Amino acid sequence: MPIEKETREEKRLTLTKDVDDVLLYRLRDLGREVIILEGSDLTTLGSAFRSFLNALKKVLLLNEEPMMNIAGFYEERRWRLVIFPRRKHRPDAFFKEEDDRVVVSPGAIDMGGLVITPVGKDFERLDAAAVEGIYREVSLEGKIVERAINAMR
Repeated sequence: MPIEKETREEKRLTLTKDVDDVLLYRLRDLGREVIILEGSDLTTLGSAFRSFLNALKKVLLLNEEPMMNIAGFYEERRWRLVIFPRRKHRPDAFFKEEDDRVVVSPGAIDMGGLVITPVGKDFERLDAAAVEGIYREVSLEGKIVERAINAMR
């Protein structure tokens, strides 16, 4: 997935927090909110993830699990969770009628940079600007993500 390469680009990474030897990064300039949790120990990585999840629930005033997509990678003895916090499950274009409809429902693969459409004409008419618009529409706002990071314990 393109996100694998993008998470290695130092110019995009902003180290935001260190939670018990788990590093929390935010990725810049991707058109969507992306959080990375990186660590060598699965137990502490899981704890940091739960801390982020609980902080996000608190900030969003939710009882249930907040919407997000997650991809996980393991490389050079380090685990990397790539988290895409979401505000919407599907973009508005998904619910439009006939020719205005674009059947796209971004999941982890799509948020990771490989947009899948089950209808060929939808794929052909999606350009970079349309994909970026979909990402912005379904992604949680940066200010909210920042508040959740600050609320982590």
